Amino acid sequence: MSKRKILALLMAVLLGWAARPYALAQDFFVATDGNDAWSGKSAGPNADRTDGPFATLARAQQAARELKKRQPDAAVTVAVRGGFYPLS
Repeated sequence: MSKRKILALLMAVLLGWAARPYALAQDFFVATDGNDAWSGKSAGPNADRTDGPFATLARAQQAARELKKRQPDAAVTVAVRGGFYPLS
């Protein structure tokens, strides 16, 4: 194998390794107009109101824990829109 091919292969492997943390990142959203049955993966409800943010912090915590069980290296961010969120 030529030096050029080896270098190209090495660069591809290094780039793939460097991009890994970004591929495992997940953002969850919580909003007062959310719904805990939704995916929590968007900041606001979609036009059909079939998906959007979670309604409670507890549901976001549950989703983050489920993700970490499947992908322990995943970076998780929970964004909370302003509002009143009672804790029980």
